[in-house]
Amino acid sequence: MNYIQEAELKSLKDRYMIDSMSSDDETIINQIELLVIDEVRAYISGKYDADYIFEQRDTGRNGVIVRIVLELMIYYLAKRMSSDEIPEYLTDDYERNIELLKDIGFGNLNPSLPLRDAELEGGITFVGSKPNNFYN
Repeated sequence: MNYIQEAELKSLKDRYMIDSMSSDDETIINQIELLVIDEVRAYISGKYDADYIFEQRDTGRNGVIVRIVLELMIYYLAKRMSSDEIPEYLTDDYERNIELLKDIGFGNLNPSLPLRDAELEGGITFVGSKPNNFYN
């Protein structure tokens, strides 16, 4: 694993469960971590500097993002075992985390993440665009 530490993953599920869900294959865990990071990146990269966020290690990481990545990893590991028998609490965690990512991506919540350069400069300007005056 790159962004997530093994001890953090064990803090949510014991190692036996992680090994069982991943067929005791570290490659599967690494692939799921990358998949989850890409998913999180898709939600937040419009507003926040996702490259910087996921380059951080240890204490430089944002706790909210770490928790989201961990919980999504557990969900996908469980789904890998059986998509029909995912515990309801994991599905609830997944849905809650996706809603949280949407809120973060839209700027409704700010868990102290670094903004993209375009956000710092006031947004993206489209050359040649002008406001429409529908009511004038």
